[in-house]
Amino acid sequence: MFFIVSKILVWFIYPLSISFFLVLTALILSYRNKKRLYESFLFSGIVIIYLFSIRPTAELLLSPLEHKYLENKIGITRSDAIVVLSGGEGKRIIKGIVLYHKQVAPLVIMSGGSSSIFYQRPKGALTMKEIATALGVPDGSIIAETESRNTRENAIYTKQILDRIDAKKIVLVTSAFHIPRAYALFKKIGVDAVPVASDFIIKPSPYDPFSFIPNVGDLENSSLAIKEYFGIAAYWIKGWI
Repeated sequence: MFFIVSKILVWFIYPLSISFFLVLTALILSYRNKKRLYESFLFSGIVIIYLFSIRPTAELLLSPLEHKYLENKIGITRSDAIVVLSGGEGKRIIKGIVLYHKQVAPLVIMSGGSSSIFYQRPKGALTMKEIATALGVPDGSIIAETESRNTRENAIYTKQILDRIDAKKIVLVTSAFHIPRAYALFKKIGVDAVPVASDFIIKPSPYDPFSFIPNVGDLENSSLAIKEYFGIAAYWIKGWI
């Protein structure tokens, strides 16, 4: 139930969704000759979509997430397994493959099933396994965990695998913005993990006039950060982190 509810509720807090409902409400009010309310709702909708569609806002939201566990501040020591969480599979799995070829661990565990509540998508772990084998990781050095639908289940099902193979220490690979929640989950259930971030979104560079022009990529990044904060809050309330 939590999985379904969380997937639906998060859509109501995205900037685009909020702006849409505000503008829709403004249009309804205009037909009812509520001029002052109409102007307030319309203005609010425009301001929200603008603010969350510019680079400074997106970076302001993402920065606390992406910079909590910087890789160069963490010593990556030899471990029993490299665990790669699905989502953004390309860059995450590349990081995992690089670590494998550096002999950080003799085993790579791909964790992730289908996260859709309406239809069956290809399972992330299997997609990552295909990439890994194509790039030189032996099939016998890969375990695909395909049942998990969210980060909580990533941790639970991976822990079961770790217990079964008697693996004590792991390197946990996921996107930089996702590391704080994922690491907290694994730590909470007793997994000794070293967090390693991949695919950083923020690329440090000076702001220019174009940084303040609405951009669909910045809107996506702002929404991604908001979704992650929603996940952190929900998991904290549930006592999972």
